[in-house]
Amino acid sequence: MQAKSLHRLIPFPISGLPLFTLFAYIVLCPALLQARSRLSLPYSQGNELPLWLALIGLVLVAATLYGQRRRLNQTQQRLADAEHRYHELFNSNPLPAWMYDLDTHRFLAVNSAAARHYGYSREEFSRLTFDEISQSEIMCVEGCGREKGCHVENGSARHRKKNGDEILVRISSQNTTFAGRKARLVSILDVTERARREQHFKDTIAELTAAKELAESANAAKSAFLANISHEIRTPMTAIIGMTALTLETDLTPDQRECVDLVRVSADGLLTLMNDLLDFAKIESGKLELDPIAFNIEDAISDAVKVLAIAAQRKGLEVACQIQKDVPDTLWGDVGRLRQVITNLLGNAVKFTQRGDIVVRVTLESCAENQACLHFSVSDTGIGIAPQVQAQIFKSFTQADPSISRLYGGTGLGLTIAKPIVEMFGGAIWVESEPGRGSTFHFTAKLGIVDTPAPKALPKPIGIRGLSVLVVDDNAAARGIVRDTLADWEMNVITAENADQAIEAYRHSHAAGKPYEVIIVDTAMSDGDGFRFADRIRQLPAPSPANIVLLTAAGQRGDAARCREAGISGYLSKPVRRSDLLACILTVTGKQPQAGVPLPLVTRHSLRESPLRILLAEDSPVNQRLAVRLLEREGHSVVVANNGFEAVRVLDSEAFDVVLMDVQMPVMNGFEATAAIREKEKQCGKHVRIIALTAHALKGWREQCLSAGMDGYLTKPIRPEELYHSLAA
Repeated sequence: MQAKSLHRLIPFPISGLPLFTLFAYIVLCPALLQARSRLSLPYSQGNELPLWLALIGLVLVAATLYGQRRRLNQTQQRLADAEHRYHELFNSNPLPAWMYDLDTHRFLAVNSAAARHYGYSREEFSRLTFDEISQSEIMCVEGCGREKGCHVENGSARHRKKNGDEILVRISSQNTTFAGRKARLVSILDVTERARREQHFKDTIAELTAAKELAESANAAKSAFLANISHEIRTPMTAIIGMTALTLETDLTPDQRECVDLVRVSADGLLTLMNDLLDFAKIESGKLELDPIAFNIEDAISDAVKVLAIAAQRKGLEVACQIQKDVPDTLWGDVGRLRQVITNLLGNAVKFTQRGDIVVRVTLESCAENQACLHFSVSDTGIGIAPQVQAQIFKSFTQADPSISRLYGGTGLGLTIAKPIVEMFGGAIWVESEPGRGSTFHFTAKLGIVDTPAPKALPKPIGIRGLSVLVVDDNAAARGIVRDTLADWEMNVITAENADQAIEAYRHSHAAGKPYEVIIVDTAMSDGDGFRFADRIRQLPAPSPANIVLLTAAGQRGDAARCREAGISGYLSKPVRRSDLLACILTVTGKQPQAGVPLPLVTRHSLRESPLRILLAEDSPVNQRLAVRLLEREGHSVVVANNGFEAVRVLDSEAFDVVLMDVQMPVMNGFEATAAIREKEKQCGKHVRIIALTAHALKGWREQCLSAGMDGYLTKPIRPEELYHSLAA
């Protein structure tokens, strides 16, 4: 009964009670029953309730105590696990770390990385203080409370290892509590090597900066030296080259002509060498730059070709130039550098060709909205280049064969200079060649397209469609180029390769009632010159003799008089500009002479502007005489001023079309004189063209002259073609 009552009051099985709860159930319950018996309390439902309530309370208290104990054990286990994980993380940290007492500075814990890095064992660390490791102290903050300096908490510091080595470290730390003590947890990053590299980098930068400043200073000195050398050499070279050219036009004995010609060749070689070395120095120093302007492509190519036309003619070589009709007339680019590349290629062609011809061709490779990519080629019939050495010829001071320099001369710099110039034009340069069969050098250049035509653009061909023309030339390349040019203008063209074929064709044309209106003939042919051919034509019976135009590679003194005597209508230099050829044809066919008045001889000079009145400001007497001779030979009148001051004074009293202004003169230099002239022009409203004529030829002088108010820029030695071109522009 009692047992059953007890079981009814306990809501969980006995087997589920812990030991001390079971003890309370077994021991305390009989004790309570025994106490009840001693007290002789009658058994009833009413008087046993308090007893059981007491028993239940005891059980609940025991259960609560058990739960508290269990939670305490769980908390202790979690703390033990957390401490274990902390120790694992602390020891497995790859960076040195430790914890030290803030009061005693003794190490409380050190990880394995710190022991390895500093060389102390954990036991040795336990006997050390942080002061024995750290070599960096800072002043205590106010209120610190310690007499010793406070060590760096966060930032850079110096530490000492066990072996005595000092290292630079970055410290990250935070305050904490360890075993009831105030402590600081420190993490260490060794930045000694990084600091060493940074210092090395700073030292290197400082050395490079010093070297750069030294190089810039040396480069400035070199540039000044090159400018001075260029000026000093060009000044006497102007007289040597110019006077030699004038002397060769006079009557000389064969021995005298040979000697003067050798002087001219040597002077030209020296000038070419100097120019190549200056350009090479600019390329090596990265100072080579382009100076773009608007220019006429035909004039640019023709000017480059004419520089070497006489040298080619002396060797019996024919130089022809062909520009396709779809090539834009006016372009934007550095015409000087473009001519330089073509001149270098032409110079090599003339140098390495003993017989045959040289042809310059310009075609349009592609055309964008405002840019044209032109393809230039220079072909010759010279010695050719072996395939295995073709890539080497674009290297500095390199030629295809060491014996080439002994046989033909040269430094091997021409192609070396041409290559970077072409690349600056956005193009490429290459060669196609076969030994013994000649070479063809190709290069491309991207040039801007200009809507406004440049001076001396091609005249509009009016009234010449269907014009009957006979072309006579024994060189197939030159003959074909003239034929194609005339065909582009829709003329009826017949060609002949010698005088006999031309005479026969001329007879047939008269017999058919369709005589040739113009005959274009080369002056130098294998079966006779152009003058003899003109005499033969004039002797033929014809109702109206054709207009004869002679093409010559190099004019000789007395040619104009011979042309007039032979009844020749035109006389043009080869390679002839398309614009000159068209203008000549229009002139000889479209302007009929008045009765009794002969048609004047048409030359490339008569097609240009009328004679000019020119003021020459030049302090060198030799250069004065040379310039005056060159200008007066073209029919211009010249007044000489010995310095800038005289030039300004002469302009106050006389009017001139052009002023040729030397830059470096005594009393008043060219810049000062130009400034004075421009200042006076502000009051009168007039403007006179001023063209700089200077021996300063390095980069920057052109810009300096133009910014000073000058309209043009020419360098010495004076090239007649360049001088005449500038005056006619």
